[in-house]
Amino acid sequence: MSNMAKVLKKAEDKGYIGIYRLGRDGFMYGRVLAFNEEDAAVMLVSPDGGFDGIVAVKTDSITKIEYGGMYEQKMSRLIDEKALEKSALHLESENIFGQLLEMSAKSGKVVSLELCDSGYDDITGVVESIDGGCVCVGLVDEYGAPDGYAAAALDDITQISCLGEKESLITKLM
Repeated sequence: MSNMAKVLKKAEDKGYIGIYRLGRDGFMYGRVLAFNEEDAAVMLVSPDGGFDGIVAVKTDSITKIEYGGMYEQKMSRLIDEKALEKSALHLESENIFGQLLEMSAKSGKVVSLELCDSGYDDITGVVESIDGGCVCVGLVDEYGAPDGYAAAALDDITQISCLGEKESLITKLM
């Protein structure tokens, strides 16, 4: 088990945690939904305590986690646990990225994909197919209009964002 997977395992029962990543300003706050040696999925919580989507990242991009501090105390007063549970996905620990891509393909919900640790949403749209180590996405612009297609190697995906504010807004506009 990798060192960060061991850290995530220890933090599993802590509830909500702050997650810091390589080359990123700030941190993500949320609850780990699933993780393995390679990937981790986190249900994000916004600064006002609301659901802020789900993000899956490479485990080795996580540099540290924090829990039990003043921020957690503040957030515990803001979080509506019942509302968050309605929005959370149940994910298995194996093939986390694949599960989120399949969710997009089956539900028609928009996902944003980061490729090769670019720091950007390189692809935003609805997954059309997953085949032979590649994903094909029907691109959707910020107005909810079709904007062509993109294909990428599954191994190049370093982050998947779904059900967040951006993705939900675009899904509504489609």
